[in-house]
Amino acid sequence: QRTESEGKTSVEEWERWKPAKFAPSEQEAWMAKHGDDPRICRTNSDNGEIEVNINCPYDSLTASWKDENFKSGQQALESLQAHGFLDPSTPYSSEEETEIAFEIHKQWRIRNNWNNDDLSDEEQLRRDWWALEKDVRDRDYVVLRI
Repeated sequence: QRTESEGKTSVEEWERWKPAKFAPSEQEAWMAKHGDDPRICRTNSDNGEIEVNINCPYDSLTASWKDENFKSGQQALESLQAHGFLDPSTPYSSEEETEIAFEIHKQWRIRNNWNNDDLSDEEQLRRDWWALEKDVRDRDYVVLRI
């Protein structure tokens, strides 16, 4: 059985292509600056949508993704502070780290509730988070550890 990473080059392994999210006035200027760089921008051959490699340098992200990265970082700091772990010399357990990572994900869901889901059920949010693939949950840990 072939694994997903077989046959990929080192560049392809870090690429994560997502449909571009542009502020109404942003697309033209962003495309003028990054549209010709195949490491950052491409057109989806199936639907013609512009896609962005979200693992590109911060300065190359669209404004909406820069804003989301900033908000995620703020959420990580607020969660660490709320749990009393803002001082790097204060150790925390893996259970505490998991709780903070969940909080980061929960706040992301609240900020980006495209489906207008009922986000008031904490236990359902927790079940949803644990149902995510491990690599998806790990993104919340990455935000926390940075």
